[in-house]
Amino acid sequence: MLLGIEIMPNVELPKLLKIAKKAETNGFDIIWVTDHYNNRELFTTLTYLACNTEKVLLGAGVANIYTRAPLITLSAIETLNEISGGRAVLGLGPGDKVTLEKMGIRREKPVRKMRETIKVIRDTLKDKRLPINYQRKDIKIYIGAQGIKMLGVARELADGVLVNGSHERDIMFAREIVGKNIDVAAYTVFSIDEDSCKAKDHTRIIVAYVVAGAPRAVLERHGVDIEVSREIGEMLTEGRYKEVKALITDEMVESFAVAGDKGEVKKKIRRLEKAGATQIVVGSPIGVNKERAIDLISEIV
Repeated sequence: MLLGIEIMPNVELPKLLKIAKKAETNGFDIIWVTDHYNNRELFTTLTYLACNTEKVLLGAGVANIYTRAPLITLSAIETLNEISGGRAVLGLGPGDKVTLEKMGIRREKPVRKMRETIKVIRDTLKDKRLPINYQRKDIKIYIGAQGIKMLGVARELADGVLVNGSHERDIMFAREIVGKNIDVAAYTVFSIDEDSCKAKDHTRIIVAYVVAGAPRAVLERHGVDIEVSREIGEMLTEGRYKEVKALITDEMVESFAVAGDKGEVKKKIRRLEKAGATQIVVGSPIGVNKERAIDLISEIV
């Protein structure tokens, strides 16, 4: 099973590099960097990491298909692949509704948009008549997906799927749809610490974003009322984070996060693997102390 880690570029790049190098040293296979307008730019950050790491794969996790034109994304990932010596992986996703609304962008027909984006990228790589001044290397493409339609696109067009899921039921559902031949990465909300309560509490705001953006079927799978999801989304849009945190129940944390002490986390990872995950992505917040968390993860995976 592959082991990935999510790095959110919301702090100075040298601090991010410290986490990246520690992950590489501790045996992580891939670093996924997130794409948000209010953080450091995705491909600039990945390039910085490429120039300062040696063997770990570097993934766009995920490049937003609404804010980035397909050919601009292709140029960026191929440039990263050249700089990194072939270590680039492209993740694509429609982004979360709350963030896009803040940017004034409507999240319309994401499944069709995803299909069109991948088609443009694949066709451009194949069409040798196009005057492209960079290397045409096949890049593995992952799709960020939860719903049945987007998972269907992943089965048809992608090399892997990043499932925004931390529970075995979500991974089992995804595996049944995408089949046996692609990498199913459980892109988890993750937090590990010697203090189980601290680890779980540390996930609540991120769990709130997951609940607010989850498809109805996912909410129903975990017994979350759609009106509660909408209320959480509205609070997040308005920046009412303290109120949101109070709405995130222990049951939501259990359903939408891998969190706790080493024993608890190890059990959840094993359940995810048994359900069909072939990659575990240690997502934000990682732990109360990120560097200590990486050490703890290395001890159990």
